[in-house]
Amino acid sequence: MRIHSIDRLSEQIKSSKSKEYFEEVIRSYYSNNFRSAIVMLYSIVICDLVFKLQELKDQFNDNSAKNILEEIEDLQKRNPTSSQWETKLIELIKEQTNILEHSDFENILHLQKHRHLCAHPVMLQNYNLYSPNQDTVRSHIINILEGLLTKPALLSKKIFNEFLSNLSEIKEILITEKDIATHLKSKYFENLNPTIEKEIFRSLWKIVFKIENVECNENREINYKALEIILQRNYETLINYIKEENQYFSNNLNLDFFDFILKFINNNPRILDSLNDSSKTLIENKISQDENYIFLAWYLNGTLTKHLSFLKSKDDYDFNNAIKTNTIVQLFNTFKKQGLTSQGKELVIMMYGKSKSFDQADSRFDNLIQPLLSQFTLLELTELIKCVHENGQVHGRRYAKWSNRLIKEKLDELDPNFDLSIYNYFET
Repeated sequence: MRIHSIDRLSEQIKSSKSKEYFEEVIRSYYSNNFRSAIVMLYSIVICDLVFKLQELKDQFNDNSAKNILEEIEDLQKRNPTSSQWETKLIELIKEQTNILEHSDFENILHLQKHRHLCAHPVMLQNYNLYSPNQDTVRSHIINILEGLLTKPALLSKKIFNEFLSNLSEIKEILITEKDIATHLKSKYFENLNPTIEKEIFRSLWKIVFKIENVECNENREINYKALEIILQRNYETLINYIKEENQYFSNNLNLDFFDFILKFINNNPRILDSLNDSSKTLIENKISQDENYIFLAWYLNGTLTKHLSFLKSKDDYDFNNAIKTNTIVQLFNTFKKQGLTSQGKELVIMMYGKSKSFDQADSRFDNLIQPLLSQFTLLELTELIKCVHENGQVHGRRYAKWSNRLIKEKLDELDPNFDLSIYNYFET
């Protein structure tokens, strides 16, 4: 009878070589050749540890991995018939890397003892070989799968810390997401397989959305950008990964960092459906308590087009007054990313027209309207002029004539004969 947990875990083995060798363990186990399964499983442990060290050395220039390999090679050369190097390998990895947790280390030592009993006759027992039972073998297999074979080498704390340190170093140098993506691709991702990227994504998620300390707070923005970049590189794979591990991802959300959480979901709405029901409820309740979150959370209305209709219907004074200019910029960028720039321009014109104070109108013109003026169509300019005409907080402010002249310059390019007589509050 197949064991579901073993079969599922065996599919997640990181090293292709280890995965190939592990098939022999599986065949032995299901054929009730338990002694052979133990001997082969221990051999795979040693191979997998060496594979991980080689990966750390070759791909990440890890000095600890390099030193361990050199020491083991020296031991083998000095005494090629001895297996002493195997025990030394396990000890050095435990002491100098973070590949093994303490429990994993103890499980390997326990397996090693059973392997020796299975492979060598014991004199005091009439040279009989040890015969492990099925439960013992199954326990060893699951422990080794969970504690070693399914873990990537990059789980070495030193390597991941180097990745985080590099992000911290570049945060003042590389500003745009494109430049950061180019740098990370060249330095890391070209040498990583998708499995390791998944582990980086998993660790970054917790650092960005959960952990609060001085270092995380100082680097949250750049770490967030890296998280976005990794997601876009392997979007479908990582969305499915979040679904598969939704307890981990759901539990590692700290609502103190909700601006980052909401921005991430806003850019990638499928993430919300990938979390567990508890997290979804908490997120939706948090959104309902803040006007700016309601403004951004377009996916709660199904599509951006439906969300725009929803915002058009929000004539509530307090709601529109509470919306920050930066919030509108964020939502416009979401429209733009999804190829809905025309609807995005409709949004910013509408929100400029809904300004509830002179200062708010100044801010919305400077940050929303002026950067887009060169892209406005004649129809959009007409709607913009109408908004100015109809709102005293827009046309009555000190800088209204100056901003209206900029609008008029663009209008003259498109239609020099445009009749402004019906918009008498649009003064230049």
